[in-house]
Order: sequence, then structure tokens, then C-alpha cells
Amino acid sequence: MLKAYKYRIYPTVAQKKQLAHHFGCARWVYNWALDSTKKHYEVYKKQLSRKELQQRLVALKRTENHAWLKEVNSQALLSSLLHLHTAYNAFFKKKARFPIFKKKHNCQSYQSPQHVTLDIKKELLQLPKIKNLKIKLHRVFNGNIKTVTISQTPSGKYFASVLVENSQQVPTSLPFDAQKTVGIDLGLTHFAITSDGEKINSPKYLKSNLTKLGIAQKQRARKKKNAYNYKKKHCNS
Repeated sequence: MLKAYKYRIYPTVAQKKQLAHHFGCARWVYNWALDSTKKHYEVYKKQLSRKELQQRLVALKRTENHAWLKEVNSQALLSSLLHLHTAYNAFFKKKARFPIFKKKHNCQSYQSPQHVTLDIKKELLQLPKIKNLKIKLHRVFNGNIKTVTISQTPSGKYFASVLVENSQQVPTSLPFDAQKTVGIDLGLTHFAITSDGEKINSPKYLKSNLTKLGIAQKQRARKKKNAYNYKKKHCNS
């Protein structure tokens, strides 16, 4: 079973610069791959394969103008290609909208799928190219680390989402009788709508008791504070 744990991390000033470089490179590779895929589809009416994108990225890193891509973890850049490939497949399967370009001022993130270790006693996270990241382990986990996603919110907070594979088995689906089973969907216009078409109206407890609540508040306001009736009304309300 795979399970994710999210922790707050506290990078130093130097580590923040390293993380910003990783965020920028991962975002640039994603946008470059999206642009390349769009142009390829406009000409050839088919999607660029993930392998072709990886080959183009390797060739791009060898050029003088893009040598700065070598300064970050290469697996983080490959993860950006994987995310774009997944987004494109979801779009063609009509499970998601068309991928859009990533912006610098939104939430920034990149993924490290390999060579990540965690020192639980010292609360230090070791990433490729970035060592000794202070992490707040508010809960422990059992299992092997699969991937770690580092993110920064627009407010400037940093987090690490650790995906762990443990020894637990994924629960199997129990058999059910479709004729005796009813699905329930909670909504806004109705409290619930069942799969057989029954609509259950919302009880609207607050709206139906606003008048009663207003009268009770006026009665309480007329009473003297610390008096017996005030305390009695206060305890009952």
C-alpha cells in the first residue's frame, strides 16, 4: 500500500536558493515539453512520446545555452516530463482539462524519485544536490520511501510530501447486490439524492430557527450580568 505523509521543512538561506533553482528548472522543463508537444501535434497530429522528449532534453542539456539544467537533480527534470505525459493522457481520456503552462508565482514544486534518505532522530532530510534539510516529523511512518515532492506555497512555506510503500495490503472490494444497493450523493440544493432518483430536502436547521434564536438573544440581553437568571439562561443556551 502507498501512503503519503506531508511535513513542514525549514531550509536555510542557501538551501532556499537551491530549492528555487530546482523549482525553476522543473517548471521550465514542464513548459518546454508542453510547448514542444503542442507544436508537434499541430504538425504531425500525434503526441510526442515520453522517450522522444527525454532524448530531446538530454540533447538540450548538452548545449551551451542550457548548461544550467545540469546544476539540478536530473531525476527531478525527468519527473516533470512524466507529469506532463500523465496530464496529456488524462486529457485524451477525457478525465482532465488540457494541460496549461506553469507560472512562477503559483505553488512551486519538484519531485525526487530516487536517492532520498531521512534521518528520523536528527530530523534531517537528504535530497540529491541538497543536504541536511531540517524537517518537522510530527508523525512517524513505517515503510520504504518511494518519492519525495518538495513544494513552496505562495506565502513562502516549504513542505515535503513523502510517499511511502508499506507492507499493508490494499483492501479488496467487497461484492454487493446492485438491486439492493443505493448510492447517495450529498448536494447543495438538496440534502441528498439517491441513485434511484429520490431527493431528500435539506432540513435547514439554522434558517428555521433564526427567529427563535433572535428572541432568545434579546431575552438574554435584557438580563443583568452575573444575576441568577442571566447565569441560568447562559448555561441553557
